[in-house]
Amino acid sequence: MFEKLTDFSFQRTRKQAVGFYLASMVGASVLAAIVVIIYLRVTGVHLPQGMDIDGSIQIIQGLEKGVVPIVVFLISTALAILVARAKGIYNRVTIGCIFLAAILSIVGALFSLIPVAYLTTLPKSTSQGT
Repeated sequence: MFEKLTDFSFQRTRKQAVGFYLASMVGASVLAAIVVIIYLRVTGVHLPQGMDIDGSIQIIQGLEKGVVPIVVFLISTALAILVARAKGIYNRVTIGCIFLAAILSIVGALFSLIPVAYLTTLPKSTSQGT
């Protein structure tokens, strides 16, 4: 199920695509958390000691509207492009999946990585010119 996760040119079965999706979700979550922590350090935003839950929620909601969607957009779109490039397939379906991943990143990472997982099930291109 979690076979060859870093080989973007590998043609996965449906079960392997689900494993790739789950691993991508975990990886994207960790990467997004790291970026948010770095963002908080750089901007100087921090949670004061003794802050109530409402203040924490306001800061988190501010991040969800600002940094997190950008990170999710970049991760999902970059993964889709990497898979299409590794497989050497550039047709309407793959371009559509790349755009769909970018558009769904507005909703969240949960949905934006589904087209990427689908792209991994496609066979590698047989043409040498690509």
